[in-house]
Amino acid sequence: MNLRCVNADHGFCTKPTGHVMPCCISHERVVNNSGDIAILNKDLAKDIWQSQYLIDLRQDLSNGIQHPNCSQCWSEEAAGYKSKRLRDNERWVDLVNEPTGELPKLLDLSLGNTCNLACRTCGTFASSRWYKETQRQLLPSVKRNELKQLNDQIQDSYADTASIWPFLDKALPNVLHIDLYGGEPLLVKRHWQMLDAIPKDIANDISLHFNTNGTQWDDDYAEILCRFKAVTADISIDGIGPVFEYMRWPAKWDQVNANIQNFKKLSVRHPQISVGICITLSIMNIWSLPETVEYTQQMELSCYLNLLHSPDAMSLKNLSQTASALVSDHLEVVSHDQIDSIKSFIGSNKSDQTMSRALLDMLNEHDLLRNQSFKRLSPELYQALHHV
Repeated sequence: MNLRCVNADHGFCTKPTGHVMPCCISHERVVNNSGDIAILNKDLAKDIWQSQYLIDLRQDLSNGIQHPNCSQCWSEEAAGYKSKRLRDNERWVDLVNEPTGELPKLLDLSLGNTCNLACRTCGTFASSRWYKETQRQLLPSVKRNELKQLNDQIQDSYADTASIWPFLDKALPNVLHIDLYGGEPLLVKRHWQMLDAIPKDIANDISLHFNTNGTQWDDDYAEILCRFKAVTADISIDGIGPVFEYMRWPAKWDQVNANIQNFKKLSVRHPQISVGICITLSIMNIWSLPETVEYTQQMELSCYLNLLHSPDAMSLKNLSQTASALVSDHLEVVSHDQIDSIKSFIGSNKSDQTMSRALLDMLNEHDLLRNQSFKRLSPELYQALHHV
């Protein structure tokens, strides 16, 4: 049985930390030919693409062997779900039986951690603003050194002299699709220099998707987007008003709301550009979901509900029994095609007193640093979290 996957054969996924994977849900990071985990600050991008690890992965899939790297797809397919492998094979059907080339055709790029926000559910691995905040925390010296080493690794992996940039420049003429993540993609100038350098006749054959925190708008970047065959812009907000500003500190809701309007106007003028809202659901913002969904409906924008799985203490599956029942009742008013699965996930909770205490301690530490208060933001849920 053939288990080939277009992502394994033609995909190249970079992570903010400088690691590389065949796709964004891979269970493993690519290993170099010396047997070490490949990192872009030490390994050439072209060598990673041609590594024995990826050759073996592709061969296993071609021979019908379920490689452990792809465990999420195997578990979903065994349960009857259409996995990312199956979805992407349908989308890029012409690539399914095409041999792997000298360069990738599907790019999933997180090119560093440059970001102006320190979102509650993020960390240094994907946000330079988070790294700045860790400098104000009372951390053990060992932990502080680990974070510095990680941040240095990220900066080296995506420096102007890094091998990833010429590798991408060579790949772009034959690329079919590009995903851009962050950090914050609209703050990574090399992203836009790279996209701007693609000739218009080539860009007309490339689809583009990116996630943004919504704090940035640039007319020149908007003009670049209009050259591509199709563009999907997903704006991550995780709430509106005070909840947004709590979750995505230090962003201001009025500024982001205005930029959402700018993106929407752009999509009206250029129908090949679509705009949607992404909400990552955690314990901190679940109580405000009715208002956030109502906002997206009023704006006539699609809304995707993404479940947070890590850190564990923030995951909805770790709501206390009291809080779980309270939240489930509160969500009855929400009209959204994903809401039943969200409530089912909440109902599978495995919380204990230790988990709730860890969450409250975590929130309190950053509340003090940011002059914020989860207790004031969501008093009903705060009280329920204490009642375990």
